[in-house]
Amino acid sequence: MRKFIYLVNTELNRVLKFFIPTLIVYVALQIIQILIKISGVMRNIRENAYSNKVVGDMMNYEDAIKSIGKAYNVHSFLDADSIIIMGFLLIIGLILIYSIFIWYREWFGNNRTIYTLLMIPMERMKIYYAKLLSIILLIGTALGTLIISFFINYMIMLWRVPKDLIEEAAFSKLFQNYILSTIVPVDYRDFLLYIVIGLGLLTGIFLMVLLERSYRFKGLFAGITLIGIYLFTYLLIFESGFFFIKEALIVSLAWGILNFMGHVSWSKRLITKKISV
Repeated sequence: MRKFIYLVNTELNRVLKFFIPTLIVYVALQIIQILIKISGVMRNIRENAYSNKVVGDMMNYEDAIKSIGKAYNVHSFLDADSIIIMGFLLIIGLILIYSIFIWYREWFGNNRTIYTLLMIPMERMKIYYAKLLSIILLIGTALGTLIISFFINYMIMLWRVPKDLIEEAAFSKLFQNYILSTIVPVDYRDFLLYIVIGLGLLTGIFLMVLLERSYRFKGLFAGITLIGIYLFTYLLIFESGFFFIKEALIVSLAWGILNFMGHVSWSKRLITKKISV
């Protein structure tokens, strides 16, 4: 167990020096965006108030706000716009790319650490599980950062926007947005499905790399084909209209679990009997 924890810690230390600054920039861009958005809305209200002669001076500005009424809601300031959604998807995409690099670095890095890893007196699958856990932790950290950044932006909105302008200020209302609820599912069944699909995809990527290392181009082609079939099957399950919603969920979970177990089993065979320095 101590060696496994050491491997996970080593993997995380390799990437956190790049990953943490990326998350900080992501959160900072969101804060800047909501401040600009709030400033623009308040400026428009002020300009409209003066142009319509709702107020005569700044002393009556609060009366102008009350006259407008609750014209805005949480989504007016914290909607699923480009920086929030595209930024998060970009981070997830980079993590998936890193899930490939995390293996090839052992062979093509300056130190060629694959020799050291394979010579360590322990089960080789611990190397596999350490890399898998490190990727899962990165994705979980990115998701947690997304939720925390929403809360920070929510507090900024309550601080900067008069309550008389907001129709409903409940933080939970934010996740009623379709795009946001798709990324951060509230229903536990959807959340479980996301976990199963994600694990199947990650282990599929790992299997693709190990197949390439074992059989070179043929292995790479086989790995890409397997991932394509895995994802395309999910598309058929949900888009074919053949299953009811509950049936589609059950079939999807079964398909994901089956692939996860198959990917791990095949990877174990490769990493213990086929992979070499």
